[in-house]
Amino acid sequence: MKPQGIVELYNEWMEWPLIMAYYQHSGFLNAGYWYPDTQDQVEACHNLVDRLLDFLPARQGHILDVACGNGATTNRLQAHYPPSAITGINISPRQLNRCQNNASECQFALMDATHLGFPPNSFDAIICVEAAFHFNTRQQFLGEAQRILKPGGFLLLADIIYGPSNGQESFIVPTPNLVDNVEAYYAAFLDTGFHQVTVVDATTECWHRYTQNLSQWLLAKWFLGELNSQDKQKITHNPFTMNVQFWHYLLVAAQKHDPSKTG
Repeated sequence: MKPQGIVELYNEWMEWPLIMAYYQHSGFLNAGYWYPDTQDQVEACHNLVDRLLDFLPARQGHILDVACGNGATTNRLQAHYPPSAITGINISPRQLNRCQNNASECQFALMDATHLGFPPNSFDAIICVEAAFHFNTRQQFLGEAQRILKPGGFLLLADIIYGPSNGQESFIVPTPNLVDNVEAYYAAFLDTGFHQVTVVDATTECWHRYTQNLSQWLLAKWFLGELNSQDKQKITHNPFTMNVQFWHYLLVAAQKHDPSKTG
């Protein structure tokens, strides 16, 4: 599917009343990070943002939220940064309109993640939650992130490596973004010039716990007769949580080299 098709799909899902209810009208739409005592999906989504920020030695300077969705991640960043230090970008005007409600004091721009309209050395950190596998291509985005990060800056990702082709990659992820294994994924960051790279497999804490919780929630709705025929149709044909096979859900921190810190 072309990028615009993915945008339209997300627009539809973000406005689906059932999904909005599951995410408690928070604007989130991701798996989140589930600790043993995590109570619900919104808490898990907050955890995911905080878990990624834990990779940073200090939460300072300016941060860019790439593919910021409805601005829920951007809003969570305000727990760690002043709004004036936060910028979000997206390629969906509809989603950006909702961003203005979720994080009204932050800055937002309509922009493609693979063609970032910022000068070199603009940001101290970049965060991107569950979007890089959609980009055409991820490698192009990594190059752009490397360019606009300040020396010593960090790129933080929640990303997914999908498994063998099952006819889904043209819909979910461009073929060039398919990666054979975690080692090859790691190497792509080094090839782009990142200095220090940490890759953590969080498949259990993120995807498995998310799908368990969502399935239980939907099953309860089903038994209570609270799902209409359209809901059931969408759930049955859900490419994100029911049918897609993938290898790993990864948390990544990649640091840009700082020549002043060598020697």
